[in-house]
Amino acid sequence: MQRGRVADLLAASPLILLNSLALAGLFILAALNSGMLGIGLLSQLALGAFLCLQIFFLLVRRLPERKSQEWWPRAVALTASNIAAALIFVPKVRLDGLGLTISALFLLVGSCSSIYVLLWLGRSFSILPQARGLVTGGPYRMVRHPLYAAEFITMFGAMLQFQPPWATAIFVATVASQLWRMKNEEEILLRTYPEYAGYMKHTAALIPGLY
Repeated sequence: MQRGRVADLLAASPLILLNSLALAGLFILAALNSGMLGIGLLSQLALGAFLCLQIFFLLVRRLPERKSQEWWPRAVALTASNIAAALIFVPKVRLDGLGLTISALFLLVGSCSSIYVLLWLGRSFSILPQARGLVTGGPYRMVRHPLYAAEFITMFGAMLQFQPPWATAIFVATVASQLWRMKNEEEILLRTYPEYAGYMKHTAALIPGLY
């Protein structure tokens, strides 16, 4: 068990480092915009809290009961998790006050929703397609992948601050890779938890009543 815990922490260390760097970048950005107030500041704080939670749960999560043995589902998961970082290579746009407010509102709603879902997911949190525990309560009663739905909202808010069509293309690529990632994760969960098949029949993937 101890060897398994050490190996799992070593496997998570690059993800912990990436989240730590993102958190540091967020602090630098906040320092450069020290006059930021209102919804913009709240969205930055919420995003920072979400990154801190991810680091925490990567450190304390359960050991996997089953995980994908093929390389491509893992590659899809890592791509889907990090493709949004390509926005740093896209020029930013000058938004007026209304545009900045709309962007910050999406960021705030998406980040707060992500925090809520992640608290429910808890120690079952995973980046790669792995089964670390089945969660069907809270937001998971309504949709099977509420964390990805929340992250799409956050990503849309971030996209508004960058130059189209490149930012739009990155957003579309993120959504497409996350949908593929969802399918891979569901295959692992179906093989690990027999009750997951019944759960799938009664819940939508992302949007209740639509998909």
